[in-house]
Amino acid sequence: MTIKKQGPPKRISVSQINCYLSCPRKYQFQYIKYLKEVTRSSALNLGTLTHDMIAKGQFDHPTDPKIDGMLKTAQDFLAQYDQNEEKLMEKKLVGTICDNRTAVGIFDVIFPNIAKGVDWKATTNSPYKKISQDLQSFFYAKLYEQNFNKEIDEILFVFLVDGGIYSPKIQSDNFREKCEKRIQDVIDAIYGEGEKEFPKKISPLCAWCGYAPICQMFE
Repeated sequence: MTIKKQGPPKRISVSQINCYLSCPRKYQFQYIKYLKEVTRSSALNLGTLTHDMIAKGQFDHPTDPKIDGMLKTAQDFLAQYDQNEEKLMEKKLVGTICDNRTAVGIFDVIFPNIAKGVDWKATTNSPYKKISQDLQSFFYAKLYEQNFNKEIDEILFVFLVDGGIYSPKIQSDNFREKCEKRIQDVIDAIYGEGEKEFPKKISPLCAWCGYAPICQMFE
């Protein structure tokens, strides 16, 4: 197979950063070579559908109890807030991160008057994913500050399967320094000068990777 290298995106996103951290080779396939996944997990499709329905204010799924349960979790969470409270759904923000790299992110929900942001997770609250959520919090907090000219008070990750909520301490200087360094390291690895390497990172996630058949061809 002949693959034409196209180079990384001009805009960095937290999805790209977490993809690189999970497996540099997967990042290469997806964001350098722009290859389509050979397979796509049902979990990703389920998550996409659920996000779309919530954004449209649809909280019932008559044929799939799992999706219906997640929709009800989102509905119950939103019901905690005054229904007259302004909320921005699927709000795309563009700004810069770390070394003034152009950055883009999408908040699932923003309550601008009370400076809160929400990100739906179509999973259970898994501690092993805390690092990716911390990086996302820092990334989104920076974009929020640049777009709304004020600091965000709180970012909430709402886990739709079990109703768990995780809210990182985004105002902590130590938290911000650690996240910024980790993101900058990834940016340097992707965009820095010199020959780039994208080694395979073997983990249990390999079994669900949509690039697994392609990856085997590089062994």
